Amino acid sequence: MDVHPSDHHNQRPPEERQPDGPPKGRREWKLFSLIWLAGIAMYTALSLMPIRIPYRDPVLWGVASVDETIHFAAFAMLAVFLAFLFRSRIDLFLAYVLLLLLGVATELSHLLIPNRTFSFRDMAANALGCITGSLPGLAWRFSRRVRGKAPLNSCDRR
Repeated sequence: MDVHPSDHHNQRPPEERQPDGPPKGRREWKLFSLIWLAGIAMYTALSLMPIRIPYRDPVLWGVASVDETIHFAAFAMLAVFLAFLFRSRIDLFLAYVLLLLLGVATELSHLLIPNRTFSFRDMAANALGCITGSLPGLAWRFSRRVRGKAPLNSCDRR
């Protein structure tokens, strides 16, 4: 069997060389990343606008308000896809930390923005959403490792 000279560095079977997440190629990964970054930009822009949306804030299930539920859902959606965007465990961990810091920073910025109020409950909802949203992707990565299809390339393990 002839081996192309450029293939000397890639001796693993094709199924082990596949990307970790749902995007199968570089183009799809870029599109996936752009959509995720657009979500970050939209959250940040809406969080920093000096407006107050007049809505009644009923309590859901006797625990959280609609506002806190929106914070939780936004961060859960942003966190759920990170496990598919980053192969390295260190990069993934740093991405989760940065997402948590984004939640803290935007909430702290409300102290300086007119018509916005700082809330520890919103900050907690952001953090809980981030943690909860990370669980499906982390479970997927763990299940691949248990089945012998490690989600991390051997050269990428840190």
